[in-house]
Amino acid sequence: MNSIRLTALGTLGAAAVLTLTGQAVPAQAATAGNPPEVKISEVVSTGTGCQKGKEPRVQLDSNGQRLTVEFPAFEAEAGQVPNDDGSLVWVSKANRSCQTNIRLTYSEGWSFAVTEAGGSGYADIARDANGRHIGAYHFAGTAETGGFYNVTGATRPGTYSYFDKVDTPSWSECGNTRALNINSKLQVDASKANRDSLSTMTIGSTTASLEWKLC
Repeated sequence: MNSIRLTALGTLGAAAVLTLTGQAVPAQAATAGNPPEVKISEVVSTGTGCQKGKEPRVQLDSNGQRLTVEFPAFEAEAGQVPNDDGSLVWVSKANRSCQTNIRLTYSEGWSFAVTEAGGSGYADIARDANGRHIGAYHFAGTAETGGFYNVTGATRPGTYSYFDKVDTPSWSECGNTRALNINSKLQVDASKANRDSLSTMTIGSTTASLEWKLC
């Protein structure tokens, strides 16, 4: 059984906090019929968690309602971190990040929102250390808000995951296909851990459920 204790902080249901900024739309402004045909037209990623050769893979399901960003090598290590030559160096805190800018192409007269969001990965966190997976979604040109997921006090390695509804979804501007930015971050703090320990955390993927409506 996985012994990792997961603690979510925020107001996005019981598991995580993640909200979008932009034009708020009442819940009764529901989607109409089937969503439009949607395609990914451009993906640009940058950051220490997705350097050249380690770019994320972005997938959209055939219904245009599930967006997944998969990371091949998004990892943060703190504590006694091994170098390529086998030597060890003490790193008290490690931070990695990746911003993925995704532009979608779809029919005019439609708007979308992220209504559910989550992420998954792997963590091996030493006693008295902690790790944090931070995720944030925003449309280009709007302020960023987001949430985080904590992993603390692990006694053996294991996977983690979270997925929950967005309490108050915000919709993309009608008639303007602004890109959706997905910002993923890892923070590992080993400053209070044993000096012989190593703490590792990864992000395997982030996922967003998209809801569409006529506008």
